[in-house]
Amino acid sequence: MENNRYCVIMCGGVGSRFWPFSKSARPKQFLDFFGTGRSLLQMTFDRLQGIVPTENIILITDSMPALALGVEPVADGIMERPPCRTDHGIFFKPMVRNMLLEGCFIGAITFLAFTIGRIFFDGHTAEPLVARTMTLAVLSTSQLIHAFNLRSRHSRSSGSGHRFSFHPPLLLALLIGLVLQVAVISLPFMTAFFHTVPLSPLQ
Repeated sequence: MENNRYCVIMCGGVGSRFWPFSKSARPKQFLDFFGTGRSLLQMTFDRLQGIVPTENIILITDSMPALALGVEPVADGIMERPPCRTDHGIFFKPMVRNMLLEGCFIGAITFLAFTIGRIFFDGHTAEPLVARTMTLAVLSTSQLIHAFNLRSRHSRSSGSGHRFSFHPPLLLALLIGLVLQVAVISLPFMTAFFHTVPLSPLQ
């Protein structure tokens, strides 16, 4: 098996679109939807066995922001709203469009970060240490910021009239996430565990 293969599994979110099966305390990635005895995350991990080395499989999650969104108060009058149309699926057109745009954007800047790190900072070294670390930093930060995007979208759909408002638990989750990210690429015992390297301000 080639050691230069990597895979990033995006396993964040509270799974609000699969409610009531998926809840903030047990989001969809940890559920056994197909009755196989394995969660969605485990099944994804299983499919990569033999293709990508286990140590090169990176899990990206926004657990702290997800928990913060999960404790957000319910919108006023939510039980008085008409139900969703039965002929509409879970994924409607605006949602699919937003998911595609956001996914393509995150994918593009992640690929750009890896390319810049590999070409300009790793040089001719065998291991893409800087490129891998820059990729991890971009993915982690994008997931933290994406939580604010989800909350803004929820505020618009709930009729609150606010495109963006501060939510103390979410701000605390963002701060904790940033501190943990800095620790992963700065503290020696963390860099050894996650196979990262310290980044300069330019990187």
